[in-house]
Amino acid sequence: MTDLDARMAGDRVDGTGARTYDHLLVRRLPWRARGLRPARVAAVFAAFLLAEAELGRRFALIDLPALWAVLAAALVVAVVGALALAVALRDIWRNGAAGFGHALATAALLALVFAPFAAVAAVASARAPLPAVTTDPLDPPPLATLRVPGAFDPDHMRRQHAAAPDLVGRRFTLSTVELHAAARATAVDLGWHLRRDDEPDSEDTGGGFAAEVDTPVLSISGEVAVRIRATPSGARIDLSAATPALPHDLGLDAWRVRGFLAPSTRSCANPPTSESADE
Repeated sequence: MTDLDARMAGDRVDGTGARTYDHLLVRRLPWRARGLRPARVAAVFAAFLLAEAELGRRFALIDLPALWAVLAAALVVAVVGALALAVALRDIWRNGAAGFGHALATAALLALVFAPFAAVAAVASARAPLPAVTTDPLDPPPLATLRVPGAFDPDHMRRQHAAAPDLVGRRFTLSTVELHAAARATAVDLGWHLRRDDEPDSEDTGGGFAAEVDTPVLSISGEVAVRIRATPSGARIDLSAATPALPHDLGLDAWRVRGFLAPSTRSCANPPTSESADE
């Protein structure tokens, strides 16, 4: 092979005409972006902390103070991971560093970690904080075991009416005994844990029950009080609900009341009528 042929083939020749590959040893190889490994480790650890928090609450292994600490740690670790990922993406974009695929996977994992925090922040900013909700603002069913300061004061009731005007009592053309049985069956079907059950002594007397209800995620306990009273045409059911462990109920209490009233209405053979607290 001539010197010209070797150079056209991409090889180099020495003075003797032999091929040499020394130029390959000094060719600049792509380098991995800085911060990529710390970002990946932080993302995985933050996701692990969230999973640990959920499983710990699901199996009653951690209490609420420990839960808040784990969630705060997960958020801090995720923020650190996001900052490290920003450094890595800068190297990839400006300097052509390797690791774009790893950076994309890390970004997806961090997005999953940040998603619940972002959702909570969005809901909290969009809803007024309500310490409790009730379907009877004039005479709310008392919460048996949970004490919520100022839960049903006039200012609170104005905020509840603005946020959830559909939360009103329901009247049924059933006796109190029949309505109590249907309401208790609905609570059991929803997975509520009954803590107190006052069955009506007769069709002319009232009754009710109190139940402990856990949030679908992180199993944070709240309470629902159900009251049944006799009316001239049948019986009326009212509810109060609160989740005092949360600084903002995030609409969970109203969601519980709606979720209870809808199947209760369907389970009763006679059509109900809604009535507001002013009636």
